[in-house]
Amino acid sequence: MNQDKTKQLVAEARKIARRVDSWIGLSNALSDPQEGLIARYFPDTHERQEFLCSAEYEELNQLLMRTIKRKGLYPRGANARNGTTNK
Repeated sequence: MNQDKTKQLVAEARKIARRVDSWIGLSNALSDPQEGLIARYFPDTHERQEFLCSAEYEELNQLLMRTIKRKGLYPRGANARNGTTNK
């Protein structure tokens, strides 16, 4: 696995995490099968699988968790009316 590509991917993910309005946006930016960072940086299936088993991939998961803690589980306005949710 190319360490330079891995470092670039993580750096780009951090930038995206700072500007997204929810963890969903970050997840999509990372995981979209055609346009996501992981697919763009590792188009080869073998390389992608290797990345998914790496410490850097775990770092992306932690970035997602921090984004959830910072922004909440649900995007603002999603399923909410006057501060309540519909269940």
